[in-house]
Amino acid sequence: MAIENKKTTQGTLFEGDSQVTNPEAEPVTKLAEASPEPSIFAMTKGNWAIAVPATASKIVSNLADPDQIAIIEKVRAIADEAQQKAMKKESEHDLTGLCPHYSQFNANHRTAADANPECCTYTTCVDVDDRAYGQQAIDGAKRLTEQRGTKWYQKVLYIENSLRGGGKVHIFIRCPLGMTVAETQQEFCQELGIPCDESVQQKQSFILMTGDVVYQSDQWLKPLTEEQRVAYREAFSLRGLGIDGWPLAKSSAQPTTTATEPVGMPAEGDVNDPTDATDYVFEACMKEAKVLPADLLIENEPGRHNSVRAILSVGLPQMMSKADCLGQLRHRAPQYFTTADCQRLVNDFYTKYNDTSARLTQFQRNVLAESRRLAEMKCCDANQEAPAEQPTCDELTLSEIYSSELPPRMNRKKMPRLLKAITSRTPSLYVETVAQACFPSLEAHPVGLSFRHPDGRPRELRANCLTIAPTGVGKACVDTPIKHIMADIEEADAPNRKKLRTYNENYNTRNSNENKPKRP
Repeated sequence: MAIENKKTTQGTLFEGDSQVTNPEAEPVTKLAEASPEPSIFAMTKGNWAIAVPATASKIVSNLADPDQIAIIEKVRAIADEAQQKAMKKESEHDLTGLCPHYSQFNANHRTAADANPECCTYTTCVDVDDRAYGQQAIDGAKRLTEQRGTKWYQKVLYIENSLRGGGKVHIFIRCPLGMTVAETQQEFCQELGIPCDESVQQKQSFILMTGDVVYQSDQWLKPLTEEQRVAYREAFSLRGLGIDGWPLAKSSAQPTTTATEPVGMPAEGDVNDPTDATDYVFEACMKEAKVLPADLLIENEPGRHNSVRAILSVGLPQMMSKADCLGQLRHRAPQYFTTADCQRLVNDFYTKYNDTSARLTQFQRNVLAESRRLAEMKCCDANQEAPAEQPTCDELTLSEIYSSELPPRMNRKKMPRLLKAITSRTPSLYVETVAQACFPSLEAHPVGLSFRHPDGRPRELRANCLTIAPTGVGKACVDTPIKHIMADIEEADAPNRKKLRTYNENYNTRNSNENKPKRP
């Protein structure tokens, strides 16, 4: 909601502790409660000391206000820089301002002390005020938000031209998990190669909006889910910060997360699918830490925790982004990935030990060099024109499937998790064949899979354990399939039994004062 209260406060654009100069202003908490739509940002208009919760529809309607659009056009029509600046100063209180960091302030009072940490948006705005860097910032922001495997993937929410235009832009971005507002702005501007405007790093900072859209994400003006908010709070808690990312000493009133608060699952955009390069890095770290693939699948919770901790301890955070690491764990340890302990462990390592300026070891340099080579090979293959593929079976009707000259392809994204794991390294041409042919072999010799039998004992999930006769009289009919299943096992055991028999004979025939042979 917005208070239409014209020019009651004068001051700079990012004034720190403005005081309320209109005590008769209508309290907006009641208006906010009347709206079923959640508030996204705090909005200020007319009186900068007042910042009220604003919904997405309210923000959109305010930015589309014809009076506001007319003011913007009037300011931009002035060619002289000094006159334009004076006109902007005169018209500021008639424009809509958004506070990017919070959706609500206590008593609607826009000060740092009254910022409500429970209403933190985990969003910030990079204000590019130098015209020379405007287009560079726009192009760089679009490039970063489309790069998979980076912390900025799908983090750019909205880009607009500012009031004076001509290269001045506002870039709203979602803070990466565990990064404060200041860290987000500084690192983002460093990636773009532009100077960082620190005036928008305060809790009470706000941006004069124009609605002149350059880029808009699907996530713009959409609130975070409860799981995402919990993940942000937990990440800041691990760093000893408040739930909104600011130091607790500077905001003693804000509540902190408890040690028992659950850690939310990361958003889908924060987890990258495995690639050849990340597979190589993760497997190299597993080999360095002497961790086997089966160690990540055991049911023993401390064992899985220690295995993942050992992999992270050999320098994995220095060679792989957090999103890639989570993708590897989701693929290799699906049960452990869904636990709060896994998310907390990964957050802790990437918060404390991900020093981008640290010197790399010889092992890390070798692994990174090989992973870059694999990534370049993949890039070269992607640049080649791919042949047209058959549509997947979920895209066709039954009549289209029967009339097609070639059989339809399987949609990997809709495959069950087991088939995804089995066909993850299978060439695209053979995915359907492997997916249909894998079950007999899985049934005959599954590794590490068992079930509890009615007699209370664990049994391996093999076909021979489930083969039964229809009656007690004809049990001999199951001997033949069992012999075929056990033939290769008996063949492998024959040399071992012969070695054990020879050992027992030599051991028992020697006197006590003679050297006994070692057990093979």
